[in-house]
Amino acid sequence: MLIETLIFTISAFALFVYTFYRLIKENDTTYVPVLAISALRNWYKICLIL
Repeated sequence: MLIETLIFTISAFALFVYTFYRLIKENDTTYVPVLAISALRNWYKICLIL
């Protein structure tokens, strides 16, 4: 159960980083604060699991 949670959390964090990168690259900074907060939340979950 712990491994599945860790894999899901890391993949969610990677997806947010990729989306963040794409938005910055296209100069669409409307959703950047929301994505940054979500990425920090996911990173916090990873730290709690480890």
